Amino acid sequence: MLQIRDLVKAYRSGEQTYTVLHHLNLAFRRNEFAVISGPSGSGKTTLLNILGGLDHCDSGELSIDGISTANYKEKDWGFYRNRRVGFIFQFYNLIPHQTVLSNVELAMTISGVSRKQRRERAMQVLEQVGLTEHIQKHPNELSGGQMQRVAIARALVNDPDILLADEPTGSLDSATSQQIASLLQQIAEERLVIMVTHNTELAEKYATRSIVLKDGAVISDSNPYTPQAKDAPKPIQPVKIRLGFFTSLMLSFHNLRSKKSRTLFTVIAGSIGIWGIALILALATGMNDYISGFRQRTMMTYPVTLQSESFEVENLFNLRTALVGDRQKYKDRGNNQIYADSSAIKAQATVSSATVENDLSAFKAYLDDPGSNIHQYIGEKGIVYQYHVNFSVYSYDSNGWIVRSDADVGDMGKTDGVVDMIGSAGGLVNGFSQLFSNDIAGAENFSQLAPGADGALVNQAVLDNYELLTGSWPTEYNEVLLVLDRNNALDTHVLYQLGLISQSQYRQITECIETGGRMDALYIDPQAACSHTFYLVPACDTYEATENGIFRYIGDNSTRIGELLERAIPLKVCGVIRPIKTAEHAEITTAVAYTAKLTDYLIGYIESSAVVQAQQADPNHNILTGIPFSAENQEQKIQNARTCISLLHPEQKAAVYDILAPYRAEETIANLTDSEKCADIDLWLSTAEADPVLLLFYGSYLSGCDYEANLLSFGLIDYDHPAAISLYADDFAGKEGIVQCIDEYNHSVPWMQRIHYTDYVNLITASIRSVMDVIIAVLIAFVAISLIVSSVMIGIITSISVRERTREIGILRALGTSRWNVCSIFNAENIIIGFSAGLFGVGITYLLQAPINKLLASVLNTESLCARLPLGAAAILVAISIVITLLGGMIPALRTAKTDPALTMRTE
Repeated sequence: MLQIRDLVKAYRSGEQTYTVLHHLNLAFRRNEFAVISGPSGSGKTTLLNILGGLDHCDSGELSIDGISTANYKEKDWGFYRNRRVGFIFQFYNLIPHQTVLSNVELAMTISGVSRKQRRERAMQVLEQVGLTEHIQKHPNELSGGQMQRVAIARALVNDPDILLADEPTGSLDSATSQQIASLLQQIAEERLVIMVTHNTELAEKYATRSIVLKDGAVISDSNPYTPQAKDAPKPIQPVKIRLGFFTSLMLSFHNLRSKKSRTLFTVIAGSIGIWGIALILALATGMNDYISGFRQRTMMTYPVTLQSESFEVENLFNLRTALVGDRQKYKDRGNNQIYADSSAIKAQATVSSATVENDLSAFKAYLDDPGSNIHQYIGEKGIVYQYHVNFSVYSYDSNGWIVRSDADVGDMGKTDGVVDMIGSAGGLVNGFSQLFSNDIAGAENFSQLAPGADGALVNQAVLDNYELLTGSWPTEYNEVLLVLDRNNALDTHVLYQLGLISQSQYRQITECIETGGRMDALYIDPQAACSHTFYLVPACDTYEATENGIFRYIGDNSTRIGELLERAIPLKVCGVIRPIKTAEHAEITTAVAYTAKLTDYLIGYIESSAVVQAQQADPNHNILTGIPFSAENQEQKIQNARTCISLLHPEQKAAVYDILAPYRAEETIANLTDSEKCADIDLWLSTAEADPVLLLFYGSYLSGCDYEANLLSFGLIDYDHPAAISLYADDFAGKEGIVQCIDEYNHSVPWMQRIHYTDYVNLITASIRSVMDVIIAVLIAFVAISLIVSSVMIGIITSISVRERTREIGILRALGTSRWNVCSIFNAENIIIGFSAGLFGVGITYLLQAPINKLLASVLNTESLCARLPLGAAAILVAISIVITLLGGMIPALRTAKTDPALTMRTE
């Protein structure tokens, strides 16, 4: 019947290997009561699991009816465990939420026997073990002996050829043990019974054969058997054991019914996302009317905006399409070639080409012409011009150090009480860029708020999309706002640059991150932020006149920062704002925002500054060098470089020396003081040793400056050169007229002078045209988060259920269910939960429709917005609920399907 040859089984724990069975050889008759005994760890249970198909050997062979199981597949083992073998376990292993009758029927249920047939057969075996009167009880209502009898009845219900009993009397008293052993003796008259036990007395009294194991080997066998070829019965053709979907549903339903509270909680939690989406769909039928009114109200807020630099989004879409095509082309080549991927170069080129410059000066001249057609479309808010002002901003941190708002956080050396962000070698670069650059981008972390209508300092769009955390909106030119994100947060770098955290705090944070230490959250009191003061230094104040009338730049001289701050413009943080939760146009991109009133003040301040007036008084000479702007030949450029370097203050000369000295092989710069460097650079410039090529480079750089560039570097604003223009209309017709006039203007000027504009109203109207789809999609996306959360939660609950039912899974595997059968049981459970959650969510929505409609009518004062959930949408939502729930529980279900049945049977 059963035979094992040269059987070896080992378990691995880490790097250790423990051999449980050593080259075991045994054969069993078709009818006998064989008892296997031996000390703990001798391999008794392992041998029984291998004989029952719950575990498999590492080497050797198990034969059934003379046929080797070496080529058995999953379906073969399932059939063997379901039809040929019955299991009786020491701890009964009954499913607690099933009745006695259902537990006994389970093996036939799995094998697909009809309900009538399995009920009749179950009653027969229950009568055989004397439990007819207990068929509707649950296992926890029975005694130990009764539960073991139920286990025996379950093992016999499919009339197996082999009965395997693992310590069936281990947890019973002596009298009950003898009853169970006697019952097994009777059963062995018709089939093979193999029992593992520690009770040698039972073996001697009831067994027909006693086998003793020790250290994985047979040390005695009272009645050994050597099978003959003629003894082998005709093999039984195995069939695949299938667990029907309805059967899986019923098993899952019984399990869920036994945990009513948890099931109800899971259903409610899973339904939240469903009824949220259902409400959105119900509200969608009335959204168009509401959006129409919203459309007219927002018309007064958003202008057509023209920037000095504009960005064409269409180019990015073209880039994405091109890159996808390129990658597909490379993909089609296969993996056996090396190719050059130029997507990064193409992306960089496209992004660069997407940024275009607008000639706002010419367009302003067009706007200033009273005869331009565009004026008939301009609304009450009129035309608003914005300008970039060149300035720097400093502040004091809590330790009294001075920090610049564009401080380089990578260099935090300290010089005379100032956080030095320039450095010796960097001084030359920064010095020349400040002296001669045309860049007037302004201070980092600071930007101007868009002004509102009728002289309002703050645009209505800002008021609609931001809320005050503390303080008030600005009313004076020297009042600014601190702008947080939606989480009340600012980047740590920015907090340091603004002086809101100290250098020591910033260092502590960076060191903690670099070393992987624990970092406590850093909080700043909004009231304390409102007491913070910034010091604005206009670009014109960073130049001072020398005795010979030449102006020199002192903005990078750390020893002069204190003087600059004494006459700086103090800026007070009047309020702290953050975007509201529903903000769609939270477009302030900097941490600090000031008003146009400060811009106007600075324009007047810069116009009256000494450096600006001196340059305007002598437009032919560069007041920074005393050199005429027209110098163009190489000799003059070299002389300009010599003159300019000689006029630098000592710190700048030392920085120049650090860069130029390496070109002089005979010189060394080690251990030289700044004064020695200055003396050496003066000597070097006065001799022929100075590298003419290097000086020519600097001379060319200097000669590139002109009168207008100098005035820009001093911060002077030309009202004819705005940085941005905002055109307001009163209605959609006016907006369309403004856009049409811009298009006409573009057709009348050369291509390079055409205006690329940002039409915020058009963005809104474009979204309004498809607002139903967009709003529904966005809201559903937000609500879908709850579906994802529900899915994750259901996955967790399924995992918990798997853990709780690990032994049940082992029982099902022992009774012949395949891995996918087990998976289908948990999937069926998830389908029930998903279906119930969907129905619950849809039902809640239908119940809420009437009060929601009344509330909308009361709040919006309109009857046009009526919530209604179509039946088709309700059905789809129920289906979505089932799919989401099924997906949420899929991973633990699949993991459960792969669980080793022998392992699950050992799990408590």
